[in-house]
Amino acid sequence: MPGRPSLVPQALKEHLAQVSSTDKTLVEVAGGYHELQHGPEKAEVLKGIADWVLQHTAAAPAVAAAPAAAAAGDKEAAAVASADVQVAA
Repeated sequence: MPGRPSLVPQALKEHLAQVSSTDKTLVEVAGGYHELQHGPEKAEVLKGIADWVLQHTAAAPAVAAAPAAAAAGDKEAAAVASADVQVAA
């Protein structure tokens, strides 16, 4: 961040650089220090988390549909939703 020293430890940045996944996100919050979900930046942090989760689950709606259908007692819908889920080996 321009004008502000990073509070993220260099060791963490180096570790993330070594992680083989290409799906990784590090967000630095200006002025943030600890337990950001409880601090003055709470709304920004929680929105960022929610957005990240939604982006990463948008491709898997059947995963959420299967338990809901099963809980509602709709075995046919649960079976269809489960059949739509493909798990990579």
